Amino acid sequence: MPAQWKLVLFSGGLGLLGGLFVAVIALWYVPSRIPAQDIPVSPSSVSQYSSFPLAKIKSIMDNLVFFVNPAKKIPYLTTSESLGIGFALTSDGLVATAAPLSLSVRQAVTSDRDLHALERIVDKRGTVLVIPDTGLALMKVLNTSLKVVPLALYERLNVGDTLVSFDQKGAPRLHRLVMLWDHVSEPDRVESSEELTNFLRLDGERGAPGSPVYTMRGELVGVFDVKGRVIPGLRIQESVERYINRGTVRKTFLGLHFVDLNNLISITVEGGLNNQKEGLFLKDGRAGKAILKGSPAQQAGLKAGDILLALEGQRLNGGVPFQLLLQRYRPGTEVEFLILRKDKEEKIKVVLGEK
Repeated sequence: MPAQWKLVLFSGGLGLLGGLFVAVIALWYVPSRIPAQDIPVSPSSVSQYSSFPLAKIKSIMDNLVFFVNPAKKIPYLTTSESLGIGFALTSDGLVATAAPLSLSVRQAVTSDRDLHALERIVDKRGTVLVIPDTGLALMKVLNTSLKVVPLALYERLNVGDTLVSFDQKGAPRLHRLVMLWDHVSEPDRVESSEELTNFLRLDGERGAPGSPVYTMRGELVGVFDVKGRVIPGLRIQESVERYINRGTVRKTFLGLHFVDLNNLISITVEGGLNNQKEGLFLKDGRAGKAILKGSPAQQAGLKAGDILLALEGQRLNGGVPFQLLLQRYRPGTEVEFLILRKDKEEKIKVVLGEK
């Protein structure tokens, strides 16, 4: 046989083997179950994520849950069929979501790519449980094991860090951390001990309310609120622990209003200049009286003009917002405050309530 024919046959054989290889790969790639997380980004947007491995995003996406209402004749699903997303809070199926799901939506897709039944978590009145300050409803995905991610340590976050969020179809968006604690309060700077006033601020396009935000290490930072701010994940974690242990998401209640001295240059107290640079100055304001009537704070003897210096030995120096620190303690817990009253330090114990 002429050498040129041998070359043609050899080349043809290689081409046939190559075609078979591609066909096998294609058959292997076509999912046999529910490919809810097959393609994390649309082809048109892949280029903007080329600066880091897409494998990181896919790993983080295993924490997501997609809510669907599939038609019976659809053989498979993609993220475009998603009616909204949630994210796993516990491995046994507890999830949080801000998606406006109708009562007809009873199924969810998790990282195993199978369809699972969905159950709403309600209180005694039949109202869906919502985590305070977040707008996140609690749901239960049945008969599955979910991937839970750790909470980001805020001490490890730095301005300029790259973060990733996901929209309600599961598509990722990149952000930079602009401000760790964006303080929002009334014009007179007086804030409540229960109402969250510190958020994280990101650049770029704001996420939809309830969209989760992660570090590139796969840690949960928080969720977007309706104003485009990021509610810290610590607020979510505290409510979840309270639900698991006590079956409720109600807040721990102290009942006072204060000015955070850590955010001020100086403050005038009782006509004189007080050089105290940290702590919480209890003060009347537009938000309410310094000490609410009948509150645990009043029952313990706290007064307007007191300055809270420490809670259970932890200095109130602005490192972590006080509202988040307070919610770490369960209702009924007795805690000790170190206070400054008329230039003298005292210790006062308070039994926390519930609201």
